Amino acid sequence: MVLDETHQVVAETFRQVLYLSAHCRLGLTATLVREDGKERELVEMIGPKLYEANWMDLTKGGFLANVQVTEVWCPMAPAFLRAYLDADNKDQRSALAVMNPIKAWAVSMLLERHKARADDKIIVFSDSRFALERYATALGELMIHGDTTMKEREVILAAFREDPSVKVLFLSKVGDVALDVPDANVIIQISSHYGSRMQEAQRMGRILRKKKSSKLASGNHAFFYTLLSTDTEEVAWSLRRRRYLVDQGYAYKVLTAFPGLGSKAALQASAKFLQSEAEQRSTLVEVLSSRLATIEGKEAKEAARLSGSTQRQAELEGPHQEWTPNASAKVRASMSELSGGSGLRYIEYGSDYARAAAQWHHQSLAAVSSQPSPKLRPA
Repeated sequence: MVLDETHQVVAETFRQVLYLSAHCRLGLTATLVREDGKERELVEMIGPKLYEANWMDLTKGGFLANVQVTEVWCPMAPAFLRAYLDADNKDQRSALAVMNPIKAWAVSMLLERHKARADDKIIVFSDSRFALERYATALGELMIHGDTTMKEREVILAAFREDPSVKVLFLSKVGDVALDVPDANVIIQISSHYGSRMQEAQRMGRILRKKKSSKLASGNHAFFYTLLSTDTEEVAWSLRRRRYLVDQGYAYKVLTAFPGLGSKAALQASAKFLQSEAEQRSTLVEVLSSRLATIEGKEAKEAARLSGSTQRQAELEGPHQEWTPNASAKVRASMSELSGGSGLRYIEYGSDYARAAAQWHHQSLAAVSSQPSPKLRPA
């Protein structure tokens, strides 16, 4: 039995295949990492790790593309930063960070630069469905999200692969798995799932295949951009997401300005999207509306279906439980939620470490509750 993407086998749906009788099991994966730490269970399910190839060694050997990894820092527009600080929930904060007008301008600049290169094919990733639709529509590009039918996906992917005039494709988180786009050599990541190292590595894998074009035979012929809105949680999550790729030998270049990326055409194009005050106000109203939760909820359900998490799909049908400080509860959660965005922590119940951690936690709460309340003195 050969199990591709073997890090997914611990999911409720996929692990059922292990009940089939087999003399030998062989697991293959490019990203042996999970946010819940359950990759350790693969030793019992399949067997010990036999071999691991370093990505940089494969690049030097000519098997993988040479990738330039860049972080682009985008200052938050003042109105969006004020709304971000006053936002009620994480979905609103995430949408405000990705809809930052300065980030929209940077996306236009990068697209203009790479569309001018004859052989470049560009994927723009956005975990925010709200932002994905607005970016793709405003810039006149194709997109695939959770509501795109299988037939529509096939038509769009065929156009992206075969039509030289189709150079850009916008993808939601459903593009992390189950889509084959071998000709892409540029990724622009405008939003991601908090601190998920696996998602970062999976998206990098979209452009690691060695390209056939003679123009891309040497030098940096693949580009991976992550756009971050400064003064937001995106910066902290990015530090966590980097870990796996840094361990593989990749170096991140940080770009705080845009020298050489601009042109008159790019400036004119970007002026049509989130550059007027009226459009910015309209976007702020949309982000702060209740409709946003419905849009992002539908996208999360489709991503859970593709990842094989039946438990996560059931949980998304019910109300979302927010985490509150100084409170703890045992809940079932998906691997992506453990990347940090939902305030959850993974504890292995029954181990000595877990018992010691629980004892320390209860002692800390008891110490806090036993302290007398401060008394106010009259002025």
